[in-house]
Amino acid sequence: MAKIKFQMDADPNITVANYQSDYKNDIGGHIISGSQIINNQNYQFENQGLVSPNGRLLLFHGVAKTETANQYLKDITQIIKSFSLN
Repeated sequence: MAKIKFQMDADPNITVANYQSDYKNDIGGHIISGSQIINNQNYQFENQGLVSPNGRLLLFHGVAKTETANQYLKDITQIIKSFSLN
């Protein structure tokens, strides 16, 4: 999962503000949030990755325009978390 954060840090259009991960025995997940520029417009994003026991990675990436992020980021987070394996 460090590779994903490294790739985001290397992208000039992405600014990572928060990174959290919880892995045990190669099973777990991460949440990365921050800002992103798409087509010269500013967005807030949340990226969540889940690694299953068979080693498959499921990635979610949700964005909302910065001007309306407070309205939508909670909903995006709730939708992403609804896919949790817990």
